[in-house]
Amino acid sequence: FGIEPTSAAEWGYDLNKSLSDVTSGIWWTALFPGLAIVFTVIGITLVGESMNDLNDPRLRLRKKSRRSRKAKESKNV
Repeated sequence: FGIEPTSAAEWGYDLNKSLSDVTSGIWWTALFPGLAIVFTVIGITLVGESMNDLNDPRLRLRKKSRRSRKAKESKNV
């Protein structure tokens, strides 16, 4: 959790150690841990948003009202 210094493979530790490399022109050492963090956060966000969409009763009511409107319009045509 960042309490003790570690040499284990952690993304935050790798990013911290790559700061000195970035200042000397070796930028790619920070690229892969940074991308791993970004993609993990995006993935968790997308999963959370999709679970919210599935479990939100207000969205279900909107979808039902849209379907009933489309059914009425198709009957009138």
